[in-house]
Amino acid sequence: MERILPFTFLLMTVRDLSKRYPDRSTESDFGDWLLDQLGDIVGVALYRFELGVPFAPNNSDVTSRDWAKLGFTQPSGLQVRWLDAVQQVTRAGATWSEAVARADELFPFVPLAA
Repeated sequence: MERILPFTFLLMTVRDLSKRYPDRSTESDFGDWLLDQLGDIVGVALYRFELGVPFAPNNSDVTSRDWAKLGFTQPSGLQVRWLDAVQQVTRAGATWSEAVARADELFPFVPLAA
């Protein structure tokens, strides 16, 4: 049986990473432990689920992902917009904690554990 994870788990993982590594940014050097790619927060979060993600995390677009294929429940539009905001802000050079804070300003919500 295929495992299906609540999409909120991914959001909570992004939040956790922003707390554990608040000063990290996409330019930070995660090369040794993240498939020799620099660390996009969403890519690192996906990597934590050991999904065998078949795309370079820095090049992924969260708005066009097939989340069911990756083993997650279907996210709400608000959840995807929040995650996209986090990713876009980090790509613009913000730290992980700054990106989550900005996404919370734009799309305030607290992901609930399912």
